[in-house]
Amino acid sequence: MSKRFFCGAAGVLLLANLAMAQNGKIIRGQITDSQTGKPLLGANIFVMPNGSGAISDTQGRFRFKASGSAADSLRISFMGYRPCTLALAEIQDELNIKLEATTLLFAETVVTATRQSSLRAGVPSATELVEINSPQNLARQNLGEALSQSQSVFVKEYGGVNGLKTINVRGAGEGQVLVLTDGVRLNNPQSGSVDASLFSLVGIDKIEILRGNASAQYGSEAIGGVIHLRSLQPAAGFSSAIQTSGGSFGAFNSRVQLGYGSAKWRGAVALDRLVSDGDFPIGDAGKIKRQNNSSQRREIFARLSGNLRDDLSVQLLHRRNRLEQGVPGSLHFLSDDAQQKDSNHLTSAALEWNLSPLLQFAAQFSAERRDQRYDDPDPFFPIASRHHVASDFGSLQNRAKLHQTFDLLIGGEIGHYRLTSTDLGKPERTQRSAFLQAEWQPFLGTRPGRWQIKVMPSLRYDDYPDAGHRASPKLALGLNRQSTTRLHVHGSFGKSFRVPSMNDLFWPAGPFVAGNPSLLPERGREVEGGVLYEFSAAGNWQLELAGFNSKIEDLIVWISDANFRYSPVNLENAKISGVELSAAWRSNGDRLGWRANYTRLSAKNEASGKNLVYRPAEKFDLLANLNLRCFTLGGSFQFTGKRFINADNSRSLPGYRVTNFALSRKILFGEFNTLLHVEMRNVFDRHFSIIDGYPLPGREWRATLRLGI
Repeated sequence: MSKRFFCGAAGVLLLANLAMAQNGKIIRGQITDSQTGKPLLGANIFVMPNGSGAISDTQGRFRFKASGSAADSLRISFMGYRPCTLALAEIQDELNIKLEATTLLFAETVVTATRQSSLRAGVPSATELVEINSPQNLARQNLGEALSQSQSVFVKEYGGVNGLKTINVRGAGEGQVLVLTDGVRLNNPQSGSVDASLFSLVGIDKIEILRGNASAQYGSEAIGGVIHLRSLQPAAGFSSAIQTSGGSFGAFNSRVQLGYGSAKWRGAVALDRLVSDGDFPIGDAGKIKRQNNSSQRREIFARLSGNLRDDLSVQLLHRRNRLEQGVPGSLHFLSDDAQQKDSNHLTSAALEWNLSPLLQFAAQFSAERRDQRYDDPDPFFPIASRHHVASDFGSLQNRAKLHQTFDLLIGGEIGHYRLTSTDLGKPERTQRSAFLQAEWQPFLGTRPGRWQIKVMPSLRYDDYPDAGHRASPKLALGLNRQSTTRLHVHGSFGKSFRVPSMNDLFWPAGPFVAGNPSLLPERGREVEGGVLYEFSAAGNWQLELAGFNSKIEDLIVWISDANFRYSPVNLENAKISGVELSAAWRSNGDRLGWRANYTRLSAKNEASGKNLVYRPAEKFDLLANLNLRCFTLGGSFQFTGKRFINADNSRSLPGYRVTNFALSRKILFGEFNTLLHVEMRNVFDRHFSIIDGYPLPGREWRATLRLGI
């Protein structure tokens, strides 16, 4: 009888193995951090020894058909966490896996490069993540200051906190860098660029920087890259924070932030106010102070997101800021009485509807209104300019998961931009766009330690009635290997473009300035590649090397004619190439850490061989912090090489070095979390200008007190 029982049991086991091998078993679940409860993106789920597998998504979830036998096991692993192994035959219900962290690694998540959440170490592009809530960014007073020490980012500052700040990335000018906030374009259609001094950091959780051309995904202005501001997501329950700071040159900043999160809804409201006299000393002697340089900025931020249904979510965003400031002009042409007022209102609504793996809809609609008033009562050349820009934008896309290894994103955008100006009249512009992006990972879910391949082709078509149409293709490739270390290799080739701004096209002909309605769009193409390596050895390391080579044709340049009247023309072709080096280290426990970035850049006029103006050949940044029991010490150092200031390179500004130090202390009073932060900027009181004629402050103090619940 025992023999018949043994044979029967063996037969049942054999049938189970055959059934599982032929039909497969659906394995699904979620993977989270055992301490924080946060979902883990990119964890490996693998049937051992030779079965199928999957990788967890942005919510830490996974689902696949297991092709192994009943005797196989399921292994879940993620770099920096202790792996988990389960018997495949014992799995009946949905899994809830909690992995225990063993080391603190660089598990940064970005959205911009692929239009969905992905590990930064796995996207086929050069990216960087700036955490706004980190101690080194606590006293930053605007977007320009937060970006100034990022890899290959050069912020052109026109005079301290109050001055205009524009952003260059990899040698691409301010009109060639796209700025987004939660997917909404912030570039002004009138100028084509963004003034980073207008935006405080209130309501911003982190900033994603995508270096390299991205027109195949985002269209015009993305020749040099994309700067993406991601809004704050409040934690569960009620939270609040009050922050106030004061500093040199009459600077005072106050901020209030409230947040609430429940199982379905999360919302945040924040207010920010900054005033500054801006009367810093000019020159080494310090006897003369900058005049007419005061400013006052107010900003309101509100965000609400939640689930209307299990498969339908909504996000509402409103941001409003107002800046009133004196405009002192350059030291060569002072304006003692000029005043400027800027007012921006942005409202957006976004919906996500996930019906099935094939139907994952996303729609977004935004309306932005910009007003600018500039008055200069100069008795010889009085100016009174008024500009109102209305931008309405909508997008619709669908992401279809055609196979476990293949995603297809298809969508369209439409925008309408209207300008009412005392200088330009009432020009209008319409944008119609369609885009297609695929992600193919042929070996997704294979055994950890083997190479994973990601192929990402993209194609976008943009049509502007006043500037023509353009197709922008791009092919990106990523190779990723992860076990006890992580190695990521990426490369891409693509085309990009930028349409002329409304100022370029429509500025009325006058005695000094005239627009050019015959301008062609700028056209670019770039090849770039890089390698990122993460490992643990006496702490946690991240090493990165990237190189790029690009060419921009029909570069728009404003030049003067024989009568000294300036007008834009498609004059130059530019060749830009460079190398980026980055190294970061964090001790186990995150007590000590540092990051160093170095960029070597060559940006030249192809015809003359001369350097493009205001493109430094070198830039080096070092940031470090030390967390003690009661204090946090921080410091930074920046070196920027010389910049040529005219086309024939006969004049230049020397390189400069800036050193900053900061000290923070946390104090806990029950539920209250108090942080005192003191910072000294430009410790050695260096006097320099980034832009000719616009000096920057010397040594500067800032003290900040933050009270949170």
